[in-house]
Amino acid sequence: MEPYRFLNDTTVISVLEARQFSKRDFYRMDNYILRLRPEANRRFLDVLRIRFNSPIRCRGKLYSWDTIIRLKAQELAES
Repeated sequence: MEPYRFLNDTTVISVLEARQFSKRDFYRMDNYILRLRPEANRRFLDVLRIRFNSPIRCRGKLYSWDTIIRLKAQELAES
């Protein structure tokens, strides 16, 4: 999981820089932790899904990130 965490991190940064969320998309918990409201969370997951399905060249072919992650997991399982 760790080698691909950057996909999530860069997606978070890109949606924040694009100002796709407003203060109303968050709520504060009793312990002062901020959480995304369910609708905002769905919007974020849609953006993340697009990122995971975006093409990337690997070994001379185009793959989606989710395919590369699956292939790497299979390689680890076989070793």
